[in-house]
Amino acid sequence: MTGSRKGGARAIMAAGLMALLAACSQSAQRTAGNGPYYNRPDSTSPPGPPSDPWGPWIRDASRRFDIPERWIREVMRQESGGRANATSHAGAMGLMQVMPGTYRELQARYNLGPDPYHPYDSIQAGAAYLREMYELYGSPAFLAAYNAGPRRLEDYLWGGRGLPNETRNYVARIGPRIEGTHPTRRAPAEVYAAADIGTYIPAGPRQITGTTALALREQRQAQAAVQIASAAPPPPPPAAPRVQVASLAPVAIPAPPPAATPVHMQGIENPTLTASARAALAEAARQSEIERAQQEAEEAPPSRAPAVVASALAAPERRAPSASPFRGFGLVGTAQAGTLPRGMPIPPPQPQAAPAAAPAAAPPTQSGGNRWSVQVGAFASENLARTTANQARDTVASMGTRTSVTPVRQGGTTLYRARVTGLTRSAAEQACNRLRTRGACTVVAPDA
Repeated sequence: MTGSRKGGARAIMAAGLMALLAACSQSAQRTAGNGPYYNRPDSTSPPGPPSDPWGPWIRDASRRFDIPERWIREVMRQESGGRANATSHAGAMGLMQVMPGTYRELQARYNLGPDPYHPYDSIQAGAAYLREMYELYGSPAFLAAYNAGPRRLEDYLWGGRGLPNETRNYVARIGPRIEGTHPTRRAPAEVYAAADIGTYIPAGPRQITGTTALALREQRQAQAAVQIASAAPPPPPPAAPRVQVASLAPVAIPAPPPAATPVHMQGIENPTLTASARAALAEAARQSEIERAQQEAEEAPPSRAPAVVASALAAPERRAPSASPFRGFGLVGTAQAGTLPRGMPIPPPQPQAAPAAAPAAAPPTQSGGNRWSVQVGAFASENLARTTANQARDTVASMGTRTSVTPVRQGGTTLYRARVTGLTRSAAEQACNRLRTRGACTVVAPDA
């Protein structure tokens, strides 16, 4: 009996050891299988102490997406109360209550695992979405976008619709608790200004100013028509008329024709103004400049006349079109001048000595990385500029792009340039080729 008992005990111990080895092997396989996912641990147990159970994973997401830990903690507290298996009546899942469709997009974008309830992946997805909404709307408006969705927030900002009571209460609860906290890389000031809703949002549509109301009316009537300064290259000018002198007596030279109205980078008030009309205006301005220079050459001493005429005739060469393979848009270099406000006359050209022939400018290279952008117009209304930029960004549909609306002061007028940034040169040219079906477009070089 004693030997039999010893043999049975050895068999039980051997079986237990084999089961333990099998469990370790399965655990190793699961860990190896998680390799393709971003730092995803195999365990779903809280990694921290009872006082801060999800702290280590929150800090990991905070570092990855450059948002304050407090943002993640406060949103998690409001969304799920720290319960990893929480599910809302609308179908939002996990600690950060991410909707299924949104999670699928974030999963593909940030290499997350397939289980939206996994606490690590839920925190990663929620932090990524918070960062994306912050880039679009600043703080605290990103909270409203996280709760109600970006489209509903934009309907409130520019569409005349109120926010749901749930969203208003959501921002009112979390906003004061995150006040004064910001990412290291902050969103541009114009993003904050455009979506400045505060933490206590009144019921009903957004209270808009007269400028915003005008922008919304322009958007409905003109459908965000865009007019820019770089049009298709005009045909070569005809031979300039010459002033003939019949005698040595002074000859009365007729006054030059008035300068043409400059093309403005802002919304087209008259939709019937076509590209051919814009080209005619530019042609008239250039022809006037040539005639003015030639007339001054006739009045100047003989030693100056050749230089003045040469300078005037060289002007069209400085307006040579870009070497871009696409028609309908041009390249904006880093030294291009700003646009002129409506009604400002073109100053008459001053006679200058003919400069030495400069070498032809080299075509732009692919340098600049993702610092190229496209400009879709300049508007008198900031909100109209932002709406047009958002529409262009949706049309481009390229990862990592952002909208930029920059005020440009010209005399007593402020224009707002609407751009989509974060592109390579090739991507910018392709974007303009796509956007030209809706209006004109300009490729903008880095630092322009």
